[in-house]
Amino acid sequence: FIMIVAIFVMTLFIAIQRFYKNLLGDEGYLMFTLPVKTWQNVISKLLIAVMWYILSAVAVITSIAIMVGPREFFEFLPNIADVVRGGFGDASFIVLPLFILIQLIHGTLMIYDAMALGHLFGKQKLLASFAMYIALYFITQIILVIVIFSLGSTMFASLIHEAKPTGPQILNFLGMLGVVAAILSVIHFAITNYILKNKLNLE
Repeated sequence: FIMIVAIFVMTLFIAIQRFYKNLLGDEGYLMFTLPVKTWQNVISKLLIAVMWYILSAVAVITSIAIMVGPREFFEFLPNIADVVRGGFGDASFIVLPLFILIQLIHGTLMIYDAMALGHLFGKQKLLASFAMYIALYFITQIILVIVIFSLGSTMFASLIHEAKPTGPQILNFLGMLGVVAAILSVIHFAITNYILKNKLNLE
């Protein structure tokens, strides 16, 4: 369990470190002289980070399969698929992975945004980046609360009031959260790209 947690923590740490060193550190002098646009640099770091997230998950699943036994693991997979299908329907095999992917992208872009905003400060840029992340996190939570309560009389009414919401209701809830996360991801990306393109100071 400790190793599984360590894998995900180190993956996140490396994703943050590579973005900071490549684009906001001394390596930025080289990165921003390449014949590519600023948004392409950001996208490349995002794609690599998401790729490492997925590979880390594959490594963890493979490790679990080895521990419990490959035969037993692959015999158990259909049971998991049947439980998911029975609880949420066939649409869950599209909605759930897509929701997880959007959340990973949103979380990564929010970190990038926080680091870019923190870099605007002359001193204590790392501390400022941490403070910016906390601020962005609280803003995100406020937006989610507003969205949920604004739609409470329609889409989320049954989910909130029923003791046992149905699978489609949960998928609708996750779908709306995914849409909000996607919109916020675009905003984080736009802010990060603007700062790196127009306000970046590598000194």
